[in-house]
Amino acid sequence: MRKLTPRKVFFIMEKLIDIIKSLNFYKLGLISFLIFITFLDTGSLVKQFVEWRKLQAIKEEKLDFEQKTRALEKERKEIFGTKESTESFAREKYLMKKPTETVFIIVDKNNQSIEK
Repeated sequence: MRKLTPRKVFFIMEKLIDIIKSLNFYKLGLISFLIFITFLDTGSLVKQFVEWRKLQAIKEEKLDFEQKTRALEKERKEIFGTKESTESFAREKYLMKKPTETVFIIVDKNNQSIEK
């Protein structure tokens, strides 16, 4: 990386001043306005773009949640649709039984239930 000497800085400043002098008032105003709108304003274009990207991510997340909700709603209707399916679900999930039944739970070598 090259070191900037005072002579180089002075040369660069002279070039910038020449460029600014060559522009008329309206061009300079337009360039200043565009820089302000793009970077410095509270609602700058850069900030708006970042917020737009966040919004898109949130919309995608919303679609995922809606899809999961529809799948769960479908599963709920299947489970609680009939008495037999509700009874089957309760027996499998919560190991419920009728008073006259005996339930056997098969375990492996580590005394863990095979069905989880």
